[in-house]
Amino acid sequence: SDQSVFIFLLVMDYDYPNPNDGDIVEEDLGNTYPTSQTQSQGGYDAQSRQSMIYTLGSPVSPLVVTITAGEKIGDGIGAFMTYRVHTRTTLRTFSKSEFSTVRRYKDFLWLYERLCEEFKTHLIPALPEKSLAITERFSSDFVEYRRLELERFIRRIVSHKALQESVYLKPFLEAGNSDFIDAKSKSTSKTNFAFSMASAFGMKIASTIAPAIELDNWFTEKKNFITNLETQLNALANAVQQIFIRNSEISELYGFLSNYTDSLAEMKSSNASDNLKSVYSSLSLTTKELSPLHNELARGIKMNFEDDVRDHIRMLGSMKNLLNYRLERLASYQDATANWKGKSDNYTKIRQSGGKMPNNLESEVQKLKQIMDTERAQFESVTASAREEILQFELTKAKEIQQAILMLVQVNIDHGLMVSDMWKKMLTGLSAN
Repeated sequence: SDQSVFIFLLVMDYDYPNPNDGDIVEEDLGNTYPTSQTQSQGGYDAQSRQSMIYTLGSPVSPLVVTITAGEKIGDGIGAFMTYRVHTRTTLRTFSKSEFSTVRRYKDFLWLYERLCEEFKTHLIPALPEKSLAITERFSSDFVEYRRLELERFIRRIVSHKALQESVYLKPFLEAGNSDFIDAKSKSTSKTNFAFSMASAFGMKIASTIAPAIELDNWFTEKKNFITNLETQLNALANAVQQIFIRNSEISELYGFLSNYTDSLAEMKSSNASDNLKSVYSSLSLTTKELSPLHNELARGIKMNFEDDVRDHIRMLGSMKNLLNYRLERLASYQDATANWKGKSDNYTKIRQSGGKMPNNLESEVQKLKQIMDTERAQFESVTASAREEILQFELTKAKEIQQAILMLVQVNIDHGLMVSDMWKKMLTGLSAN
């Protein structure tokens, strides 16, 4: 419909990388966008929407994970939804080739937090937001939205060469309830110990390090681009949300119109008004059929476009986390360099002047040189990884957004054709009478 045209133009105006410039491999999950035959009774089907989620890695993945909605457990504020995580694998590290576990949202959050600790030099997939409203958490639309986004999250992990090797992924996918609780408990103990050690020996030192001085223009430009893109995408997501609200309101108004015209058709009147009653009855029937179509359009736009835009926003947050960690490593490297240089210059000055050399000064210079070399190696490693991860994600996400736009176009075309057919059917009937 015309109300969505500006969205296409806004997105297509972004300076995304060309996906044809890199090697992007997609999962063969079926059609890239749905035709009118792929619509479900509740809206545009989830499989068609899921088919446009592209992953990194091999086209024949040794790990294939799907997620289905489980059941609501408990009542009131302590209630929660479970999700069944089904895995098929050819990896011998797992005890079976096919198995399922039941997890809840906080288990996915546990995995996310462990990955953030374990792979600081990599781009960690983002989780969907946690709903705070009890009534929303268990609505069918929200449960399906979360299921799709959790599946997107886990598929990105298992298709990533590094992340799929996480020591936490195997228990998440495979462990039974008691074993998984034990695995989480052990990981939490390790995290708390590491944090206490860092607090005792590292945090105080780190707080005295001067902020990093960025020397790589590529990262400066990338940071600025991400900041601007995040602003634009938030505006876009809010605009699409308004379209969702508008179509939901139109659906409700068509329902009112159907009820009012049906009441008019049922009113007793003179014979001269029989033809008018027939017109009212026809209009009531048509608008009654139009009402759910606008709900389906609203849901289709949200599922096939808005959700991908919001996923992009969340992933920009992950990119900023990675860039910030790189800056931390750069600050540590520059601080180590300054410390070494200060000691080294002092050592050289004393040696050239023939003054008395302080005890252990030479060994301190060597030790600081080793620290500087270690910090440089860590910084260069995270720099190379961050650049590669960001470029790969941009290529992949560009293709996802392109597919999302195709889905959005198809949704609007299908809707327009069905609406047109309904009005034509009514017009034909009235003309015949």
